[in-house]
Amino acid sequence: MIKPAAKPQADNPALAFISKAEDFAAAHRGDAAFRFLRLYLQASQDELELVMKKLYCDALPQVNYQAEPLWRVALESLLHPFLYALKKSWLWSPEPAVDVQLETIDLAYFRKWFAQAFEGFSGTKRLSPRGSLPEQPSTGPVEGSITPRALLWLAAAPLFIPALWLLSRRHGANLLKSYRRCLGVYAVYEGHFRRWPCRHFVTYADELNHPSRWLAFKHNCSGSLVVVQNGERGLHPFYAYSAMDVYLTFGDFCETMRAPLRMRVGRLHAVGALCLNEHYERMRALERAGEPLVWDVLMVDQGVFPHCGLDLKTARSFEAMFRNLNELKKRNPGLRVAYQLRQYPEGSAPGRDTLALIKSFFTDGVEILPNKGNGASYVNLYKSRLAITFNSTLGYEAFFLRRGMKALFVNYAGNPYENYSTDERFQLTDETADYGRYERRVLDLLKLELEEPPAVARQRHSHFDGRVQERIAAFVNGLSKGGAA
Repeated sequence: MIKPAAKPQADNPALAFISKAEDFAAAHRGDAAFRFLRLYLQASQDELELVMKKLYCDALPQVNYQAEPLWRVALESLLHPFLYALKKSWLWSPEPAVDVQLETIDLAYFRKWFAQAFEGFSGTKRLSPRGSLPEQPSTGPVEGSITPRALLWLAAAPLFIPALWLLSRRHGANLLKSYRRCLGVYAVYEGHFRRWPCRHFVTYADELNHPSRWLAFKHNCSGSLVVVQNGERGLHPFYAYSAMDVYLTFGDFCETMRAPLRMRVGRLHAVGALCLNEHYERMRALERAGEPLVWDVLMVDQGVFPHCGLDLKTARSFEAMFRNLNELKKRNPGLRVAYQLRQYPEGSAPGRDTLALIKSFFTDGVEILPNKGNGASYVNLYKSRLAITFNSTLGYEAFFLRRGMKALFVNYAGNPYENYSTDERFQLTDETADYGRYERRVLDLLKLELEEPPAVARQRHSHFDGRVQERIAAFVNGLSKGGAA
C-alpha cells in the first residue's frame, strides 16, 4: 500500500513550491484537461491530484533550467501522438511474465552496476534495456512499445493545448511541457509492462519517479516497483510527489524527505550507494599502501553552463566559487589547491568549455587535474584533506574514502533547496559569495579533526563495504518470498 506523507511544515521557505502545487491541484482538478488525464491514467481522484501536483512541480522554472518557448512546446505536443505512432511498436503480443525485471541502460552499464545483483535474483528474470541488449535475456527497449489504447487517447490530447498554454502563462510555469511528459511516461511504461509483464520491476531511474510510471506498473504488474537511488537528493521540486512501492536508498536521509516532498513510498530501505561502494577495495588498497596526502583543498568539477544541467543563475554562481578558490591559493600560497575535472569525451564541447572557463579564473597556482576515468576523482579525493562542491555526490562520498576527510558544500546561487548539509560546519550558503567568510570556513575545516564520518554523512550513506549489490538482491528476493511491499 502506498501511503501519503504527512503535510509538510509551511514555514520552510525552501518548500514554498509545495503549497503552490497543493493550491494548483485544488483549483484545477475540475478542468477538462485534467478530467481527461484522470481517464487516460485510469486513476482515482486522489491519484490524479498526486499527478497534478507532480506535473506542477515539473513545470517550474527551477526544474526547466533551459527555458523552451511555449510555441515550440505546443508544436511538439501537437506532433506527439503522430511521432509515437511512427516510432513505437503497437502491433505486438504480450510475452510471458517473469518474477523480476531489471531496467538498465546498456550492457556496459549493467555489467558495472547491476550484474551481481541480477545474478543473485531468484526466480525467472530478464533485463529491460534502453536500447538493444545482446548476451542477456531481455525485453525490447523500455520506451519502444505502446498500446493501441494509449495511441487513441494521445490523439485526443492536442485538443487541450490552448487551455494548457493559457494555464502555463497564468502560472509562469511550463505546464504544457510537463503535461506532455506525464502523458508520455504513462504511455511508454503501460506499453512496456503490458508487453513484458513482471512481478517486481527494479530500476536505476530515480530522477523523476513519476506517479504515472507507478500507475502504469500498478495497472499491469502484481508486485512492487523497486527504485534504486541514483544520486544525491534534496528538497528540490524535481523530487516532489514521486511514487513507488520501494525505494532502495543510499542511507536514511531519504526518509526525512518523504514528508516535506510529499513522496508516496510504501517502504524505504537503506542499502548504500553503488558508486561509492565500487571504490571500497581501491580505497582500502591505498590505505594499506600508505598513500600520502597531496592536496589540502580539492574542488570537484560539476561542469559549466549550458552543459551542467543547471539554470544560468546557478551555473554562474560556480564562477564565484572559482574566483574564491583562486583567491584562497593566492592569499595562502602554502596551501596545496587543485581542481578535479570530471571525465569528458575527448574534444567534446562540455570539456572544452569547462576547461576554458576555469583556466580564465585559476591564475595563481590552482592545479587542474585531468580525468581519464578509472576512478581518478576518488583517488585524488583520497589524497586530499578537504573536498569542495556545490551538490556533487562526491561531497558526501569524500567523508568515507579516508579517515579525517572533510567536505564543504558551497551554495552561492541563492537557492534554499540546494543546501545539502544540515550540519552547518559543512554547508556554506552565501549569495554574496564573500571571500572572507569562505576563507574562514575552509581554514576552520582544515583544522577540524574527524575520527569518523560525521552523523550528517552517515545519514546519507549507511554502508561502505562493497556489498550494495548483495543487499539489493537480498531485498528483492525477500519481496518475492513475502509478497509486495
